[in-house]
Amino acid sequence: MTATVYTADLTRLDEIQDELYQHLLADPAGRCTTCAETEPCHRRDELGQALVRYGRLPRRRPGFTRAGMRRMGTGSADRPRVG
Repeated sequence: MTATVYTADLTRLDEIQDELYQHLLADPAGRCTTCAETEPCHRRDELGQALVRYGRLPRRRPGFTRAGMRRMGTGSADRPRVG
């Protein structure tokens, strides 16, 4: 059995992926920077489910969300340790 993906489907997949990228970023309080809902926001979940319906996983863009770069507090325990 062969799966066929049409040009319109590929265009829609690109649109879904582009919108998903917009909902990946969160502010320091943990809210989506696009819709201000607590992450993961409702729209992010919907977009992920849409990709699954197409039989696809979200594409990764390394460094896009800068995971691990945020500091949640201001105390000395939050500072990076040196050597």
